[in-house]
Amino acid sequence: MPIISTVTTTALNQDSFHQVDHVIMGKAFKIHNQIGRLLDEKVYQTCLAKASLESQIECQREVEVKATLSTFAKSFFIDLLVQNGAIYEIKTTSALNNAHEAQLLNYLLLLGIQHGKLINFRPSSVEYRFVSTSLKSRDRHLFNIDTKDWHAESKKCVILKDLVSEILDDWGSHLHVDLYRQALIELISNGQPSQQVDLFINSEKVGEHETCLLSPDTGLHISSIKKGIPSYRNHLTRFLHSTNLKHLQWLNFNNHEIKLMTLHQK
Repeated sequence: MPIISTVTTTALNQDSFHQVDHVIMGKAFKIHNQIGRLLDEKVYQTCLAKASLESQIECQREVEVKATLSTFAKSFFIDLLVQNGAIYEIKTTSALNNAHEAQLLNYLLLLGIQHGKLINFRPSSVEYRFVSTSLKSRDRHLFNIDTKDWHAESKKCVILKDLVSEILDDWGSHLHVDLYRQALIELISNGQPSQQVDLFINSEKVGEHETCLLSPDTGLHISSIKKGIPSYRNHLTRFLHSTNLKHLQWLNFNNHEIKLMTLHQK
């Protein structure tokens, strides 16, 4: 299987999740009051798992889920899996942010479950955020790959296009773009994921930029832009025009819509 988990999950409906969450959060507040806010993340993880089990709530720590494709493999370790159907990610940071939410959403999609929560023990009061999704595996396999603006400028470009189709067939859409990027670049780069490309203004070198190269004259850029795509394209074109590259292959993962585009030098 392309996405491998060490556990079998069971979907919890919203009511069941909130019933469990009421108990979990009570334990979290109690732990925060007992041992304070200054300890390591693993300490809170251990304490919350122990308290949950004592309340007859099934709780597993460091649950591994692995995304694989050909020779690529990346493991993620989920802090707490509760009742085989809800994820709790424990943080000790100044404040929760959107990156934490994106991480948890990625875990939910990888495991094929709908409900999770971030708990941050570092502030003076416990901070938390719900993260949920209605997407199921079958929904994430209803994607569209748009290649009308794509031109295969080398053999690697042909391979890359096939890899995009394969990775989406195996994993589905909506996962964090970093995972798609890591897999595609590792599989296409033969051990050289990026190189320094010279930047010029008026023929004068002004610096370098790290870029994945599909060939000596073709670069690769992978993004997950949801809004402002024309503006983003404009800035990628400016980058291309400041280099000696002839082409820039651009892959944009926008939920169900995946677009492959080729930008050309003047």
